[in-house]
Amino acid sequence: FLLQVLTMVQRTCELCKKDIGPEEAFMKMPDEKAAHEKCFSLGSCPVCAKDLRVVEDLVGANGKKYHVDCFKCSKCQQKLQSYVVRDDNLFCKPCVMAEQEKMAAKPKGTCVACSKDVLSNQKAFSMDEGMYHADCFVCAQCKGDLTQGCTILEDKLCCRSCMNNMKEKLLEEKRNQLQEQQARSSQQKNATQSITCAECNQPITTQALQALGRAWHVGCIKCFQCKNPMSGKLFPIDNEPYCGDCAEKRKQESIQRQTQEQNRKQEEHQQDEAKRRAAHEAAEKEREELSKSLQEKAKIQSQSPGVQCSVCGTHIHGAYQELGGIIHCNDCAEMVQKAIVCDKCKKTIAPGVQFRRTQGKFFHLDCFCCVECKSPVKGNNYKEHNGDIFCEEHFAKLLRRFKENCPTCNNPVTDGEVVIEKNSAYHAQCFTCTTCKKPFPNGQYSPSNGGFYCRECFIGAQLAEANKGGIIKINDDE
Repeated sequence: FLLQVLTMVQRTCELCKKDIGPEEAFMKMPDEKAAHEKCFSLGSCPVCAKDLRVVEDLVGANGKKYHVDCFKCSKCQQKLQSYVVRDDNLFCKPCVMAEQEKMAAKPKGTCVACSKDVLSNQKAFSMDEGMYHADCFVCAQCKGDLTQGCTILEDKLCCRSCMNNMKEKLLEEKRNQLQEQQARSSQQKNATQSITCAECNQPITTQALQALGRAWHVGCIKCFQCKNPMSGKLFPIDNEPYCGDCAEKRKQESIQRQTQEQNRKQEEHQQDEAKRRAAHEAAEKEREELSKSLQEKAKIQSQSPGVQCSVCGTHIHGAYQELGGIIHCNDCAEMVQKAIVCDKCKKTIAPGVQFRRTQGKFFHLDCFCCVECKSPVKGNNYKEHNGDIFCEEHFAKLLRRFKENCPTCNNPVTDGEVVIEKNSAYHAQCFTCTTCKKPFPNGQYSPSNGGFYCRECFIGAQLAEANKGGIIKINDDE
């Protein structure tokens, strides 16, 4: 646009619609139109969004124009002498430097060696998605520099020299273990060669038959009862070898003894029953005589005026008791003297009302509840601790709160599923069979000798104890 001085021709400003005076400057627009120079806009200020007038003092920066008063730092609002552009915003250098220092103080990761933060302005090394301070990036063995190469062994950094030394050490340990195994094998071989036959007491230099903790020549083993040489199956009885015929005889003898013992017990039982029946008849006869005597006494007492029980109002024609100056019949006196009091609410438990009893204390059914959730406890699904009653769920939480250790792994029971047995808490995965270490099928187990056994292991142990080693089969081909 060309700036001109207004001539004597009268013009009107297209922007403010006012006349342009002879002394006022104007700007020529297309189609021979004109506008005051002060009305003509060069756009809007990026800060205040107001028009930029030609006649106003403007500042150019970052390819844009600003009012002089708007040319300020976007953070501290101070006038700019020099500036830095970030995200189309203007900042003074002190604000930029302060922001850089703040960013440098932020951690960019955690050192694997010392577990401390690695700051942005600190020198660090990265390896296998791990980060190390420059001072921590050293060999765990010799503390030497690792910039020439390193290896991670057992989650620790090692230089090449230390790694080679450790490999040599491991190889030496393997060689020593192999030598020890060879020595043990040699000793076992020599011990096998020096086995003595349990029958002839001669060394066994060829093939040996081992059974019942002893060894025989194949042709020397004999039946303990008939002394005949044995072949085929061996039947251990009282830790001695028996042939099949003798074992069957022993079995029949055992059955005969058991039958005789059962008959003897049955005879004793019949005799005891006869004695009990006789005693019962005598007791019945004695009760009848006593009943007749009491009836006669009651008949005599009923003819007397008697007294009245202060509790139930019954007329008493016989013996009565006076408690605290009040007359009680025998039934009411017994009830008062033996009144049961609830240990929680301290109220009397009336006759006929159901109650719970534990450790010599009595409770109403509604009072026998968990000390934590206040819910009544049904059946025997409760635990006692320091005199308080707990349901199974809150007793498990109590054990976690006090961090009592699991008897199997000796670690605190703090979370997960809990199994409670004999006032001890086990991790669910730790409560397994003492022998096979497997979980109990359907939660069924048998406690024995301080351990817990599944059905198969419990029966197997009982059979092994009764059989004294089981049945051993001798192979004639060997």
